[in-house]
Amino acid sequence: MDWKFVKVLIVSHMFPRVDYPMYGTFVRDAALALQELGVEVRVCAPLQHIPWPISLLKRYQAGERDPTFQDLLPTVRIRWLTFPKRFLETALRRHAYRGLLKAKTALFGKSEPDLIHANNLFPDGYACIKLARLLGKPLVVTSHGDDNRVHVKHWGRRKAVLESAQAASRIICVSDFLRRELIEQGLNAGKMMTVHNGVDLHRIYKGPETQRIRERFGHRSIILTVGHMVHFVKGFDITIQAFARMLQKKPRCDAVLVFVGGGVERGSLERLVATAGLHEKVFFEGAKRPEETMHYMSAADIYCMPSWYEAFGIVYLEAMMHGKPVIAVQGQGISEVIEHGKTGLLVPPKDVESTCEALELLLEDERLRAQIGAAARRLVHANYSQRHSAERTLRVFNDALGAPTAAGFGR
Repeated sequence: MDWKFVKVLIVSHMFPRVDYPMYGTFVRDAALALQELGVEVRVCAPLQHIPWPISLLKRYQAGERDPTFQDLLPTVRIRWLTFPKRFLETALRRHAYRGLLKAKTALFGKSEPDLIHANNLFPDGYACIKLARLLGKPLVVTSHGDDNRVHVKHWGRRKAVLESAQAASRIICVSDFLRRELIEQGLNAGKMMTVHNGVDLHRIYKGPETQRIRERFGHRSIILTVGHMVHFVKGFDITIQAFARMLQKKPRCDAVLVFVGGGVERGSLERLVATAGLHEKVFFEGAKRPEETMHYMSAADIYCMPSWYEAFGIVYLEAMMHGKPVIAVQGQGISEVIEHGKTGLLVPPKDVESTCEALELLLEDERLRAQIGAAARRLVHANYSQRHSAERTLRVFNDALGAPTAAGFGR
């Protein structure tokens, strides 16, 4: 098949927006990579809409959103009515096909997409079931981790995840780790294919900001962590405790711990830092635009994020492509990429002492740091570019287009 003529409608509530430019950048980057391979890509990016008077509460007030925000791809925003704590969300998403149908018409006019690609079985995949049936097109869903970590633990959403999986022609899992977990939940293994995430190698930063950041921190060794401070599973607290323990053992260690990212967990992390007396050693830089985050990746000496539930973790690849040694957790999705001691270090989950030892090892051995970082860079360049990931995704699309469409499932 000549991929230049394939039309794909991508549906994802995870997509960058004006008030939150880092949100869903991995979905946007994957879409751009498909576009570069000749696929005609159109994006429907639903926005959460909290109804009045609940929307008057400060915690539910969203920042300014630009409904025409295109970001290099033809994009239509639709509003998804949402209630706090996912109240009625399954029922609401069942009827979301009406908005999706309007978005499809706005994006494709009188023509039709050849395939619908949703991100996560719930809510996006579930919302696309009826649309795929109405159009008679195959539905491919990429699961990024929330399906198994969050949704299957809720009775109503679990039903929706299973229905979505039944309707999908193919399910892309971002790691074998996630694939195994979904199979354990009863999903059809025959529909699942693993496609690891990739990174845009053109975003490797080599400019003056590297030196400016290093000067700001007094040319001390920089241990970096990047992430949205919402999920405790990211291990931010473990990193702080491991750093504190290392400084107790090595009080003359000239290193700083730098966090890039924001979120509701930041306050508790700052209190943990204050309790440990590390206010002059730990710095919270706040959320940064993706290009600014790459400045910090370039300036760092070590990337440490001992997340104990990580379906994959693109942020590790971003550090690795900059030639940085990373510390991650054994058994998670990223452990399919990292070979312990060669392309990174792997520690047990929630293990402060092991994380401390990994930090010590890398800080004390500059040669090892450089060796692991160089091997990590070579690995990412060879196997985990965004283009590699897009090519594998196209193979799944090709397979789905030769398979029964979503209209044949769940009737």
